[in-house]
Amino acid sequence: MESLALSSMKRPIVSIVVVTYNHENFIDECLASCVKQATESLEIEIVVADDGSSDETQAKVRHWASLYPGLIRPVLAPRNAGIAANFNQGIARSRGELIAWIGGDDIMLEGKISRQVAFLGKFPKAAGCYHDAEVFSWPSGTALGLFSQLYAGKAAKAKAVDTQRMLDSRYQMLPSTVMVRRSAMPIEFDTRLRFHNDYLFDLETIIAGGPFMRMEGVLARYRKHEKSIGLDPKTRATMLEENLIVCAIVEARYPRFAGLIRKRAVYYISLDAVRSFSSGDAGRARELCKALASRGARLRALFIAVFGGQLARLTDARHRRLAIKLRSLFG
Repeated sequence: MESLALSSMKRPIVSIVVVTYNHENFIDECLASCVKQATESLEIEIVVADDGSSDETQAKVRHWASLYPGLIRPVLAPRNAGIAANFNQGIARSRGELIAWIGGDDIMLEGKISRQVAFLGKFPKAAGCYHDAEVFSWPSGTALGLFSQLYAGKAAKAKAVDTQRMLDSRYQMLPSTVMVRRSAMPIEFDTRLRFHNDYLFDLETIIAGGPFMRMEGVLARYRKHEKSIGLDPKTRATMLEENLIVCAIVEARYPRFAGLIRKRAVYYISLDAVRSFSSGDAGRARELCKALASRGARLRALFIAVFGGQLARLTDARHRRLAIKLRSLFG
């Protein structure tokens, strides 16, 4: 593998952009899985963008780069600047015609990249593709199920996700399963956003370049752990605020999709109302129901107000499969 990396002088077909932050417990496994994607017939590069980690992540990335100097390119920030800025650093240093993202805490399975390249070759009008992943907990290693079962909703069965479906809350894709064409991508991720920047980036890629096609198969492993951004208290506290900011940005840029965007905003408010019931904050839940009614979703507001306590139980991970089925039906 090292001789392959050192002799590789052509522009790579694929850039694997690994985004990391304090992933010292995971980065070795992630990079090992990325290195295995390189073959004699497929030119790749691995760009590792680290967002100023305070643990041993950067030291481990440097070690991997010393082992594979022609294959792994470290982009190590001196201080933390946020997820979007980190993605942008990875894009700026990448050269591939195709970009595959992966978090430094996730794992690629054998043949992932070569299969995605071959798949996109069959769909020249597609901006990208995505696939399923196994979700597992750390440190136990317990398999929790497939992303398609736990999160994806209708995206798990759709042949493709176009603009209309991307604006529909019932379609979800995992960033670590996506490969996109550079020619379709926006210039950069929006650094005003703390965590929802990947959704805006993917949406604008689809608007500009065409749909994301769904591949069959499980080609990655998605790790759930205590430092996952979705479990971060600051992220959860500002989740509705940022989701509505994204809706406002999209509506301002693409007013022709205003109706679909407003439906998505209603979904975000509904979800936060249910979460407020779950946390015992009935006062906030009632305020959010009023907000739903003011947006024309009176029946939904009434339903959540009456059955909010029962719906709150669905936020428990044990009921996720039922929750995803209901979301696929009702949005």
